[in-house]
Amino acid sequence: VANPEFNLWQTLTFSYNDAATLLPASVASVRTVFPNLVTTYYYQYNNEGRKIKDSVRVKNQDGAPADRIIHYEYKEDEVYATPFFRGFPLENNSMDTLSLLKNGNIEKFASRMIRSGGDLLITSTFTYDQEISPYNKLNIANSLYFESASLGIGYNVPKETHYMGVTTNNMTSMTTGNHTVTFKYVYNQQQYPTRKELYLPGSTTPDQV
Repeated sequence: VANPEFNLWQTLTFSYNDAATLLPASVASVRTVFPNLVTTYYYQYNNEGRKIKDSVRVKNQDGAPADRIIHYEYKEDEVYATPFFRGFPLENNSMDTLSLLKNGNIEKFASRMIRSGGDLLITSTFTYDQEISPYNKLNIANSLYFESASLGIGYNVPKETHYMGVTTNNMTSMTTGNHTVTFKYVYNQQQYPTRKELYLPGSTTPDQV
């Protein structure tokens, strides 16, 4: 078919251990491309409501069950994420450090990519406006469904019950090395964004809306 059309449906089911809390214990994901495959993400929290571990069981390259586990440690205004895998090599995975601003926004994201030929360090910095990020109001445990995975999706923001990619305000720039991507927004009267535009370096028209 010259111009095929298809619809991708995804169903997310959230489970809670305690009806009084907004912290999901797990999230199950089903997509139409794999109707019989359910992927479930599990979460654990400390007494302050910060996520200390998330995990998911999938299959490795050989088709055998494999586990992806991330541990989180909090020290003042920094979050440390350490990966652990069963059935997977650590190659091309990363140990990450987040520096946080006082209002919960992410100031800097440092990722140490694990490589057999020598680890690769990638650092990104961010700026924000003072308007409201709508995802900030959600209690969704995995913001992968709402924001870019380049922001280290899944990390908990200290003292809050939402996650990285769900920052307090809206990001106006992301800089990695000498490469800066900027964002512009249109807001309604309630200060919520109704439109988001992405501009690549040197571009005067949006490359993504």
